Amino acid sequence: MLSAGSSVRKIFAASYVHNQLYYQPSNRYDSGGPRSYLSSEPVSQYYRAAASGIVSILKAAKELKSASLNVLKPDTSAFNSRTAVSSDQASVLAKASAGAAFESYRVRVDQAAASQVNSGSFLAKSALTSVRSGTNAFTITSGGITTSVSAFIYGNDTNEQALTKLRDAVNEAKSGVTASIVTDAKTGGKKLELASSQTGAKNAFSIADVTGNAVAATGIGNVKTMAADAIYSVDGGTAVTSSSNVIDLEEGKATATLLKPTSDDAEIQVKPDEAGVLKQVKQLISDYNETLGRVREAGSYLNDSVKRSLENAANGYGSVGIAKQADGTLKLDETKFKASLSAQFENTRRAVSGPDGLAVNLSKAADRLENMPPHAMLNPRVRAMQSYAAYQSSAGLYFQLPTRGLLFDGTF
Repeated sequence: MLSAGSSVRKIFAASYVHNQLYYQPSNRYDSGGPRSYLSSEPVSQYYRAAASGIVSILKAAKELKSASLNVLKPDTSAFNSRTAVSSDQASVLAKASAGAAFESYRVRVDQAAASQVNSGSFLAKSALTSVRSGTNAFTITSGGITTSVSAFIYGNDTNEQALTKLRDAVNEAKSGVTASIVTDAKTGGKKLELASSQTGAKNAFSIADVTGNAVAATGIGNVKTMAADAIYSVDGGTAVTSSSNVIDLEEGKATATLLKPTSDDAEIQVKPDEAGVLKQVKQLISDYNETLGRVREAGSYLNDSVKRSLENAANGYGSVGIAKQADGTLKLDETKFKASLSAQFENTRRAVSGPDGLAVNLSKAADRLENMPPHAMLNPRVRAMQSYAAYQSSAGLYFQLPTRGLLFDGTF
């Protein structure tokens, strides 16, 4: 049973809260009509609603901060990414990395670099092999280096078994030449093919029997494709040779891969990563609108300055297609934004990720929300209640809003 003193304190606290939040003229009327905050619900329910609202705001602010940082950090910002497009992708492919200059290149390919390929004869896979039994040794010479290779063949090995042993021996030797078995789709016959691991004339190779007849019996000494260097020119310059089909256009930041000779120059354009930028900006706007929505849902509990601070961070970006709606949310005009990105990339980048850009301002707004003490987020009426909520703790009948720690985690 409660003591008389305790009962008095409880009654006083309840009466004060009721008077402050219901009978005050500023609380009873809203746009000319009556309004009651707590006359029909316990104080604890009101505090719980406030707590829940602020928690949802802080969660949304955390997502907004993350989206802002993705736009701002050099290693994640799509504004630093590049795409490269070739007008003749059958002949030339292009690639650009972060920070590459927005440039156009004309690439003419007279000859693509090639690896040497030796192709053996098709052999019936189940027939006994004609490769001599015992150790078969042969050499592979590539780039001036000779490598010895050997495989042991049994007298009852089939062609498939013998070719498998030879293939594995070549690959284990790591001579710069790789071996594979090719199957004839019609007959099921098997043959051995050898190919230099790298393109270019300097990577040509020769192969010769030393012991046994593995090379002669399988036909792998026959050259199917000669090793060759690429021959190409850029922007009408003199012809250049290269052992590799991957050529440099801008100090490693932009490259082209030559596939085959071109009939006309292939036009390569290094451009902004439009799809990547659009995706990040959409996420940024979505997270801002989500945070604003959470603020509105908790509007009756919040200090008006919270909403103003958030909305003020999203002003002034209509010129690049990010418009502010009448309800305070942001809307992206994709057509206008893409046009701005293409025609005025630097201006668009500054508007979104510059020192006074949208991402910076929204990041600051999210920081303010995350670092604001919960009690400071509440409107004056709710804050006024807190000094009297101390009376309630001894009676255990009312909810007291914490003002420290990860919001309300000690209460819920």
